[in-house]
Amino acid sequence: MAPFGNATLAFDGLFITKTLNINARNVVAIPFPGPDKVSVVINPGTGLFAGKFIHPTDGLRRTFSGAVIQNQVRGEGLFHGIDMGNNVTGKVELAPLE
Repeated sequence: MAPFGNATLAFDGLFITKTLNINARNVVAIPFPGPDKVSVVINPGTGLFAGKFIHPTDGLRRTFSGAVIQNQVRGEGLFHGIDMGNNVTGKVELAPLE
């Protein structure tokens, strides 16, 4: 496991990007969790991932979920949020650290 991470988790439009350590058993550790309190779990049997975070606009705990695309070595999904008072969804991306 790399000391500073081997993957990133990014929330489109929220300026939240987290460095992750994902070990051989797909256990995720976030070295610097920060005030958004991001957590993520990967299911190695299905390739699905899911988690929670504190949304910076309203301070509420929100959820996200997605799927890892093995032949592309990345994952994409959606998070639930708020924009200008309206409930919206946004893109979340799990990718190798470059």
